[in-house]
Amino acid sequence: MTRMMDTRDLTLAWMVLGGALALSWALLRSIGAGSHGLAQALIDHRRQKERARSLEDAAAEAAGRAAALEPLALNADGSVVEPILALAENT
Repeated sequence: MTRMMDTRDLTLAWMVLGGALALSWALLRSIGAGSHGLAQALIDHRRQKERARSLEDAAAEAAGRAAALEPLALNADGSVVEPILALAENT
């Protein structure tokens, strides 16, 4: 009878150990999946911000190039009209 109790205790110990391992594996797997999801969300957010900044920079550069290609307004004496001074003089 004592040998059977020892075998039963050993079986219970193995079952507890197996259950603990299974739960630990599931817990660590869920933590890893959550961390991966959070990291992916942060990376996507950063990429969206970089893409928006890149589009803004490209629009500003295009506006600057377009302004540079516009013909210059000349005064009667042939000097270049400065837009800021012209706006101030017109008001």
